[in-house]
Amino acid sequence: MKRCVIGVVLVVVMCAAAVVVAQSARDWLEKGIEYSNEGNYEKALECDTKAIKLDPNWALAYYYRGIDFDDLGRYDEAIADYTKAIELDPDFEKAYYNRASAYSDIERYNESIVDLTKAIELNPKDSRYFFNRAVAYVQLEEYEKAIADLKTACDLGDGKACEALEALEE
Repeated sequence: MKRCVIGVVLVVVMCAAAVVVAQSARDWLEKGIEYSNEGNYEKALECDTKAIKLDPNWALAYYYRGIDFDDLGRYDEAIADYTKAIELDPDFEKAYYNRASAYSDIERYNESIVDLTKAIELNPKDSRYFFNRAVAYVQLEEYEKAIADLKTACDLGDGKACEALEALEE
């Protein structure tokens, strides 16, 4: 009888320990987002990576890890994760937007424009996409295209775009 009680207690303790140790991909990603919000990007990366190991087909986990790499200035790794997120979810407009931003950070404006164009196709009502594509066009000295995008962003209610448009047209 004593052995049976000890065995049952041992099983209960082991199950409780397993519940504490075992966390889902979602749990790890949420913890990573918390660390990221605190500015602790290295810890966030660890959590994001654990989420990816538990669910390697979860686009959102790659997206958030890309953000953390981006915040650390590790643009090539960020681009790789945004690319993986897009492979897993080809309609993930924010992944295109963030990858475009990372491309701009390393002065790869043509690639940035391609991604912003795709983000615009997916959501033509987000003025940020037009505004940022206009910035990339300015970097490439394609001013007519920049003006067209700034007009669209302004029409969508982006005050910053309206100001930039006035400055560019002068």
